[in-house]
Amino acid sequence: MSQQSFNDEHNRLLNILGVIRSQWQLQGRPQKLKLDWHSELNSNNNVIGYVAMADGGWPIPDQQNVKGCSQLIDELLGTGYSETLSIDYNFNTGVCRYMGTHGSSISYQTTSGRVIFVTESH
Repeated sequence: MSQQSFNDEHNRLLNILGVIRSQWQLQGRPQKLKLDWHSELNSNNNVIGYVAMADGGWPIPDQQNVKGCSQLIDELLGTGYSETLSIDYNFNTGVCRYMGTHGSSISYQTTSGRVIFVTESH
């Protein structure tokens, strides 16, 4: 994945998190939110998943480890998305870090829902 496409994915993640928070509020702030993604490319491709939600309205991994981070990004950006990344989880800070092959990374703070995008500068 190129650095530009990774930047695009960062923006897509921010948009998805905003939509999820709005849906969470509209649905009465459930502990688990049903995600019903519909692909415009294939009208028969409905993907339904669930994501655990923090009290503040952001998605959190079901497990506090790399596997939980992997499952979370797949729920948010699409099944199999995690296979394109290196993933790390910092138990002390509660941060899922998603790294591309070009040195850029997206860090997702599970304690606050904050997203940090870091690019490698040359």
